[in-house]
Amino acid sequence: MKRTIILSTISVLVMLSPSVMASIEVDTKVSVVNKEADLSKTVNLIVQFKDKNIHKALLANPKTLAKLERKAKADNVSLISLKKTYNVQSNVAYEYGMSSLKSLSEKNSIQFEHVRSMSMGADVVKVTSDSPIALQNLIVELINSGDFDSVMVDDVVKKMNFNDTLYNQQPQFKQPSPSTGDGQNFEAMRNKVVNNLGRKVRIGVVDSGYAPHEDINPLVEGYDFTQEANDKYLEAKTRDADPTDLSILADGLSCHDGHGLSVAGLIGATSNNGLGVAGAVDSEEADLVYARVLNCFGDGASSDILDAVAWMMQEEVPEVPTIAAPVDIMNLSLGGYRIAGCATYEQAVYTKARDKGIVVVVAAGNSNDDAKTFAPASCNDVITVGAISRKGDKASFSNYGDNIDVMAAGSSLWMIASNEYKTQELYFSGSGTSMSAPLITAAAANLLLTHPTLTPDQIEGILSANGQGSKPGSLCAQLGCGKGSVNVSNVMDAIPNLLTSIKYEKKHRYEGYNSPEQKVWLDKMNHYASVCNMVKYTWGNLGTELSGVEYKLYVGSNDELVYTETISTPQKVLSHDKDTLVGVQTCKNGTCGSVVQMRGNITSPSSCL
Repeated sequence: MKRTIILSTISVLVMLSPSVMASIEVDTKVSVVNKEADLSKTVNLIVQFKDKNIHKALLANPKTLAKLERKAKADNVSLISLKKTYNVQSNVAYEYGMSSLKSLSEKNSIQFEHVRSMSMGADVVKVTSDSPIALQNLIVELINSGDFDSVMVDDVVKKMNFNDTLYNQQPQFKQPSPSTGDGQNFEAMRNKVVNNLGRKVRIGVVDSGYAPHEDINPLVEGYDFTQEANDKYLEAKTRDADPTDLSILADGLSCHDGHGLSVAGLIGATSNNGLGVAGAVDSEEADLVYARVLNCFGDGASSDILDAVAWMMQEEVPEVPTIAAPVDIMNLSLGGYRIAGCATYEQAVYTKARDKGIVVVVAAGNSNDDAKTFAPASCNDVITVGAISRKGDKASFSNYGDNIDVMAAGSSLWMIASNEYKTQELYFSGSGTSMSAPLITAAAANLLLTHPTLTPDQIEGILSANGQGSKPGSLCAQLGCGKGSVNVSNVMDAIPNLLTSIKYEKKHRYEGYNSPEQKVWLDKMNHYASVCNMVKYTWGNLGTELSGVEYKLYVGSNDELVYTETISTPQKVLSHDKDTLVGVQTCKNGTCGSVVQMRGNITSPSSCL
């Protein structure tokens, strides 16, 4: 979970694809557009009106009403009940919304055309622009007008490319070792899972949709959020309850992507069936819920993705029936380049998911770049996952940086592919952070099955605490890979072995603060506290607060430790000299383990030497 302080109250984001960009600063955020994109015709914007009645008025537009009236007549049900089912009920007249749009158009000298309503009070509107700079200026003007809470471009988002017969070729199931640097011990993890949830765990796959396969369970539930009307397809595509990854092109040929199927297989392919690969979650313990947001060419719109995420957490999405029950975990192996990072509305959606107790796992991206310029990888309240190579270091393609939370295997992994609509093999080997994210999604699912009261923050904390870190001099050490590749077997041991764990880390609080700017900062800080004596201790495999668990700290020297305090988090920064000895005793519901002495050398910043 990444927590950053945003100084501006509104994020302004203009981005169409990862090419050369022009930028303009608005408050503390940067807007970006693609110079190569054709903006001379139309551009869709995702907006939140300051006047909330505009959104309410536009919910029941004539086109939607006509569709619902036909359905009401065909199904012999009332129009009122259908409005409620499809989340377009409103007590504000449609005319009010249209007149407000007209007024806003006149005020801002731009023609707004309402495309559709979204979840959480947002709308998609169509505008025209002659150039990228003109679009930038327009968005700045809209923000400054005071009529909008947020404005962002409806970006094109792309997939992140990448006794079962192939089981021995799945490195994620093996233990980490010099020969399997990307081993994550999923075999041991699966053997430790006990379903205490009382039902199947519900895992949302927000991707290219469902496809049938010999090694995946049949479709249980899903929805198709894609909607397109262009000459590529035989007929216009509208949203519906069939998330199958299939479209018919204008020439009559079928078009199928398969990315979502591969992601789903990494999570929950059927195991012990004598076929292909094994999923990281027992397929008998999980229901996969599919949201199709990428078309058969692997492209999708941010508005469709955000609506799908909202739908998965049981929020009302206009013109889409509300899901019967929310998912427990979502996987998004997709994203796009965003120099400004996560937009305001986008962040609100992911924060709402975490607040509702849903774990969201996202891929870091495959551009070998800092993840801070990609979304949703740069958003808070998600678990951002990078890929490691077979040698255990950052994969050459994987994004990196402070926004990475953990890493997982993502190089040459065997996965499933559908030959239902294409002539291809049923199994193939591929790479990408799209392959890494599903493994962490599966790890979170196994943990939740066994310990169903855990919150998203706690699940992320346990996963992070069991990251294997970075080797000195590695790409991960230089560029940033979060807590590193997760040993998922240790994840399952974190709670049962709480009182007997002897794992700890002792390091200087400001280790690595050696740049000229950091030295100046440390010198200033030294006027308020003795920064050179600050040591950070972390211990155990839990990495988070847990009800009934507390830690007693002891401080002393020459093996004579004296109790000092009791805390609830498994980490502490202390200021002491180099000869001081610190110990910790873990207690759960009044029962305590042994005192663990946390010894070891530390590396101080150069200004302290």
